[in-house]
Amino acid sequence: MKKEKSVMEVIHQVKELMKKAGYLEGTINKYNNCWMAYLEFTNPNDIFSSSKALDFLEEKYGITVFTDLSKSDATRARAIQFLCQYNQYGRFSMIKISTGKVPGYKFKDYLDKFKVHQKNKHLITDTTLKHYDDELGRFLLFLDQNSFNSLNELDPSSILNYCGYFSSYSSAVRHNAFSTLRVFLRYLFNEKLVDDDFSELVPTVSHRRGCKIPTSYTNEEVDILLKSIDRSSPIGKRDYAIILIAIRLGLRSSDIRLMKFSSIHWEKNTIELTMEKTKELIVLPLLKDVGEAIIEYIKYGRPNCEIESIFVTHVAPIKIIGPSGMTAIVRRNANNAGIDCSVYGKGGPHSLRSTLATHLLENNIPLPVISEILGHKNTRTTEVYLKLDIPHLRKCSLEVPLFHWNKNDGEVF
Repeated sequence: MKKEKSVMEVIHQVKELMKKAGYLEGTINKYNNCWMAYLEFTNPNDIFSSSKALDFLEEKYGITVFTDLSKSDATRARAIQFLCQYNQYGRFSMIKISTGKVPGYKFKDYLDKFKVHQKNKHLITDTTLKHYDDELGRFLLFLDQNSFNSLNELDPSSILNYCGYFSSYSSAVRHNAFSTLRVFLRYLFNEKLVDDDFSELVPTVSHRRGCKIPTSYTNEEVDILLKSIDRSSPIGKRDYAIILIAIRLGLRSSDIRLMKFSSIHWEKNTIELTMEKTKELIVLPLLKDVGEAIIEYIKYGRPNCEIESIFVTHVAPIKIIGPSGMTAIVRRNANNAGIDCSVYGKGGPHSLRSTLATHLLENNIPLPVISEILGHKNTRTTEVYLKLDIPHLRKCSLEVPLFHWNKNDGEVF
């Protein structure tokens, strides 16, 4: 029979698990703010009740569903979700786990050997190998938390039990988690590290990446966005240069934030860098307005530091801008310009890359040329932007035929 725990016990044990999983102290503190508010709402020594915890979310913050929440409300909802999941299952679902941060990690050697195998035999990229740390880190930590001492102790119920706690996540999250787990389990069996092939037990989740329509900005929105940036401040100079590079050159967010001084070849008026995603070299023209924006930021806006990358944070400690920081820059300036960012993806840096692709298509630039500009390895990747080429799509439309089945009925529609 499951031992009932008090509210205080559940909160304390969830904190300890988060620390073991490698969550940053700042992240734990964000959740802890919600937990402290919950302790004021209830008696800390009462037996934990999921229904009462959800009542707290509704009464304190007005949260009744876990979709379309603000960032702060999403954190509160997740904090309570952690408590409810731990109270019911003795664990909680963790989004990302960095195996390097987990003290005394039991199964790290298995993951390291799997990554070497995938890189040598299947030429898997470093980006995907890092993805393995997140996806498989969750699974292996789950085994650790459930007192598995060896992977030979795996059984069908443990696999299905792990997969079960993804039920509340999107098809994209489940697809990625299950696909990676399936490959890993097959590797364990093929290398005779386990006796049974459990890969067939992992559910298959259908998820089509191409079903979403890319978001982009109109010419008018681009003008409004650029004109609204306050270029008199150091941060404004930085944001303007970043957004201008994305719009004019279509570089990925990762390539912009990691762009080094050595990437700019002033004598040739080019930007030359190895793309973070594909590891391929790309050479783009250093357009006049882009070059002027970079110079203005370097001379009059950039903090004095030894970092090789051009674009950095402006709050100590000075460091390279992170992926979430790039999103924040685009969203903040778009909101300031009065642009509606509620549309999926509109507030992210990739929408600026999509904007360039869309405008090139509208100007009848051939798809292979656009593919080369964007740094795609294959034009099939670029074809997703055809969905946004409305003028040319209209030329493909067909006349709607007359309905013959109701001609004699005298019905008018």
